[in-house]
Amino acid sequence: MAFFCSPSLGKRRFAPVNVLAGLLVMGACQTIPVAENVSLTDRVMKVSVGSADKVEDYREDFQNASGYDASAFLTAHHATITGDIDTAANRYTVALSSDPDSNRLLERSFRSLYLAGQIENASAIAATLNNMGTPISLGSEPAAAIAAQNRDWAGLEVVARNLTEDTDGVILGTLLEAWAFAFQGRADAGLSRLMELNNGSEPPEMLFSQVALMLDYLGKTDDAAEAARIANSRNNSDTDTAIIMAGVLARNNARAEAITLIEQKLNDYYSRQQLIMRLKSGQSTLLIKPSPDVILANASADVALIKGSSLISRITRLRLAVYLNASFDRAHFHLGRVLRQANMIEEAMQHHQRVRQSSPWYQPARVLLGLYHSGTKRDFDAAHAIFTAMIEADPTNPLPLRFAGNNARRHDRFEEAMVFYDKAIEQGGATSKLNFYRGIALENLDRSRDAEAAFRVSLDLDPDDAHVLNYFGYWLLVNDGDPAEALEMIHKAVESDPRNGFFMDSLGWGYFKLGRFNKAMAFLERAVTLEPSDPVIIDHLGDAYEKTGRLREAIFEWGRALYYADDTVDAAIIQGKIEKARALLQQ
Repeated sequence: MAFFCSPSLGKRRFAPVNVLAGLLVMGACQTIPVAENVSLTDRVMKVSVGSADKVEDYREDFQNASGYDASAFLTAHHATITGDIDTAANRYTVALSSDPDSNRLLERSFRSLYLAGQIENASAIAATLNNMGTPISLGSEPAAAIAAQNRDWAGLEVVARNLTEDTDGVILGTLLEAWAFAFQGRADAGLSRLMELNNGSEPPEMLFSQVALMLDYLGKTDDAAEAARIANSRNNSDTDTAIIMAGVLARNNARAEAITLIEQKLNDYYSRQQLIMRLKSGQSTLLIKPSPDVILANASADVALIKGSSLISRITRLRLAVYLNASFDRAHFHLGRVLRQANMIEEAMQHHQRVRQSSPWYQPARVLLGLYHSGTKRDFDAAHAIFTAMIEADPTNPLPLRFAGNNARRHDRFEEAMVFYDKAIEQGGATSKLNFYRGIALENLDRSRDAEAAFRVSLDLDPDDAHVLNYFGYWLLVNDGDPAEALEMIHKAVESDPRNGFFMDSLGWGYFKLGRFNKAMAFLERAVTLEPSDPVIIDHLGDAYEKTGRLREAIFEWGRALYYADDTVDAAIIQGKIEKARALLQQ
């Protein structure tokens, strides 16, 4: 979130959260109080498992006389907590070598292997569990992928049918079985199997696009084009559907419709100009009829991207898609995107780098790579090279211009940022966000009046943007603007996100500026609870305590602010406040 802030107002810091680990091991990082007479094994188990009431579930694992390698188990478990899925998968495999019949280990090993994309190893573990009479949920998915990669369509049919018996595997199993029929020359059976998904009040999102792809595969030109139109109308806002159905239309004598679809449905994150040019010249990858492995990879990606799917489900199904076709750009783009959400940033970027330049997903992948270099890596040159290449390829698209401006602004190159922002406005990109970013750049160029004007334009375009409301409100407070107007903005921001500690800090500081110190203190205490290590917020709370006569508490908070101090606070000023308060206490 420091992305939204300028050096003069302080960089609001957010600690990274490993979302994936939280999903895999709920509460695993809690500190559990342990009595002195508890054994060392129990202490280790309590810390590793994360909850005292779960220890009994794991005691047998640790104390089995012929048990497995406990250190490997703990390493694997800790790797799961920290999101190091490859290490987790490998260490569970080591633990299994000393106790190959442990159901608990086999289940954990399967999940970590599948999540890590080790499809063949995961399939072997699932087969072991099945032979032991304890089949695991989704255990047939890796086996189905192996059958598909070997083009064993009869085998895929059997495994896919088995997968449909699993509640979580019904949709993917049905799609795979339908395509297994089609690949064996049983077209009617394939289409009928697909349409069995249309037996409820709301069919799956991808059903009609899958029907269009099957009709396209079967060479039914008119029917394929009509099905593509239906699919796109039912998934009106989905860019993936628009791209894939544009391909079906283009391959089935409706290239003009495909071009119109791209013009209307793809936003500025995509290089519409290049996609259309390639379609017109006959050089687009959308004109290539998909092979069976691409078709099945696309089916797996469709299931992964169903709205409401869990993060783990999205990662595993997208890894399955990459296994089915290692060059499937759609899967690499989305896998990178969901791995970013899981805080697996380095691997996410590797997948974005694998998206080919000829792909419709190339530009959005490059955007995310550029943002990674600009933000996470703080590498101006790498990000600049990516964004300027995008500008050269599509100079009328305002989005790369905005990103290039943001990259310059993040690295304190404010004049350069303004050049990109102004060019973006010339190309019709005068959005609320762009004016907000311009305001930040203008502020840092000491052009306060122009900055205020830009912030006001931003709010005129989007009056409910909480980040702009908070930032501009806080800006007014520190620049001697109207406190009442500032507080109104900040109140609105807090109402939209009451658990945002930075918004709460702005509200408290607003009341502080008005001299309402007790009310300020209440909001600032809440802000520190929400953001306990931000030095700016802690410093503000110390100031509020000082104004209400609570000098010892003020000294304590200022001391904490010094402990967490970074370039957003002036340590010398804080130290001076501490010394002054101590002197007052000694009088």
